[in-house]
Amino acid sequence: MLVSVAGELWDDGRACGQTYRVVCLGATNEQVPAPCLSPGVVLAIVARYCEDCEARKIVLSKDAFKAIADERAASACPMMDNSATILMSVGGKLWDNGKACGQSYLVECNGSKIKGHPSPCVSPGYILAKVVDNCGDCGANKILLSRNAFEAIAVKEASEIKVLIFKIETND
Repeated sequence: MLVSVAGELWDDGRACGQTYRVVCLGATNEQVPAPCLSPGVVLAIVARYCEDCEARKIVLSKDAFKAIADERAASACPMMDNSATILMSVGGKLWDNGKACGQSYLVECNGSKIKGHPSPCVSPGYILAKVVDNCGDCGANKILLSRNAFEAIAVKEASEIKVLIFKIETND
């Protein structure tokens, strides 16, 4: 079982390889009020630094999370099928108090130079992605793509790109 950590938990890399006892304490997602599985404890090894984490937060591997909690609790859209790999999280107006859950968007890399990479887009440069979570830290004009979604439209070295997004209307 693996975990990523940030801030003081990372301790300038000294945490790498350390084992932590991770305990499920309860719900943070009101749609899954009792997420903890019995016994709700897992031993996890620190495998990497989490760039996007707040100072005292950790990110569990999928296997580690599933060992201690109902996997639907990992998302602000817990009733969605999140098994696909072309996923995204949205915040702000796009989130619209959860109405974005399950919505599909065409996400297109627009080719702008961001964070030092001259031409980040790869062919075909667009994907169809499904919203599966709230990205509260994203800000009003940002989205967070799953790794597979990002690498389908841009080189991974770019780390951040500009995109155009278009909501796909369905007849559900």
